Amino acid sequence: MDKVGVTDDFFHLGGNSVLSLRVVARIREAFDVDPTARALFDHPTVAGLADTVEELVIAEIENSLEFDGGDMPRD
Repeated sequence: MDKVGVTDDFFHLGGNSVLSLRVVARIREAFDVDPTARALFDHPTVAGLADTVEELVIAEIENSLEFDGGDMPRD
């Protein structure tokens, strides 16, 4: 396979549980968020993981604003 697309399944590409832990660890390091080890099993594509990371980052921002007493504008 020459390229991996955003909708290609990690496990169909040969990924396994040990490699999934390495991927999750890299996500933690790169984005300073704490996805569960199960995240890649629940969302085995780049697109799915990106959505998960986005949700975690937004939650982290909202939590920090609540902790700081700030209000986040709502649409």
